[in-house]
Amino acid sequence: MNWRLRVLSLLILGVFAAFSVYYYRYYIAPKAQGIILFVVPGLSLYNLGLTEISDSTQPLNATLHSNGVAIVDNNTLQPYTADAVSIMSFVSTGEKGLPNQMGLDANGVPQDNLLYKAQRAGRTIGIVGTGSVTAPPLAAFYAHVTNANRTEELAKQVFDSTAINVILGGGGDAIASVKSDGGRDLLKEADLRGYKIVQNRADLEDVPAWRTRKLLGIFASQKLPYYDPLADESGQNPYPSLPDMTRRAIQCLEFNLNGYFLVVHQGLVADALRENNIPRVISEIRQLDLALKEARAYAGKKTLILLYCPYEVQGLPRGSGQILVTTESESGRRRASEPAEERHPLVFLGPFLPEFRSSLGFGWLSVYKQTGAVVEGFISPGDLSHFIEQQL
Repeated sequence: MNWRLRVLSLLILGVFAAFSVYYYRYYIAPKAQGIILFVVPGLSLYNLGLTEISDSTQPLNATLHSNGVAIVDNNTLQPYTADAVSIMSFVSTGEKGLPNQMGLDANGVPQDNLLYKAQRAGRTIGIVGTGSVTAPPLAAFYAHVTNANRTEELAKQVFDSTAINVILGGGGDAIASVKSDGGRDLLKEADLRGYKIVQNRADLEDVPAWRTRKLLGIFASQKLPYYDPLADESGQNPYPSLPDMTRRAIQCLEFNLNGYFLVVHQGLVADALRENNIPRVISEIRQLDLALKEARAYAGKKTLILLYCPYEVQGLPRGSGQILVTTESESGRRRASEPAEERHPLVFLGPFLPEFRSSLGFGWLSVYKQTGAVVEGFISPGDLSHFIEQQL
């Protein structure tokens, strides 16, 4: 009788092993262990080329060597008007919505964000940004609001919408304003929920990633300052860089059998363009390249890395002829036509007065370490959303 039980046990183990191999080969293996989406408004091909030629000793190896490129047509948001918020909401939900609304369709019905879908797939999730964690390129992935300017509501939803494992960036004012208005103490709540709270670069580096499952770092009141190489060399820089935050987020998220989904927002490129500060643009693009390099080094072979420019923000050189510019002022948005002045070599521009124009018609996407599925040609923001969802 014993030998029959042994044979039966071996058969059961054999069937289980065969099923495990089949499940891994046809379900687990084709999917990316990690999915990292870099969102960089204003990262035009022109600015990439300008950065590449600005210093021949520092080529953009991580950024310019991709497995594929696609053009993202924002005009597919029609019949609704495209703006910076609705574009990102379309990416996150796969559904068209109204301007300045996030996580809602055109009828105001809440939609599933990609972070929710990733979490239901068993993945750990994270958001990293050089701007506020309530900025649209990050908030679109967790929020449901009718007005994207309601930063207090967004600050609450950072913690309430879904259990985001890693939150790194700016936005301290938005979080503090919830408490100052007689409301909740979000940082205290985060502490009670088990988040490891870090306040500066040194704290972030000291975090034991292998046993840190929830990490919160709000390093600035609004956005983080531009990268300062002198402060880095002195060792006195309290602010983590984009490469620092990207690396540490990956290290904390990757200890999960079902993988992870990380959204990284580099907002300082667009900020520098709005200031028409070309040296800062170049510096921040190089920080992005280093962050991509860190992602490719630490994320492992089975990781899908996407670099997405949702729209262009082009700084305008003073004295380049009769030009139409859009200037943000205290009185709001106004248009002015400026006459030609003395020309300047573009590589030595800035800083000048804030002069810029935005083009919301098209964005673009680069794919790195692609695993299985492909994305190429002309796609819509919704197609990008569905592509990511298929990899979850």
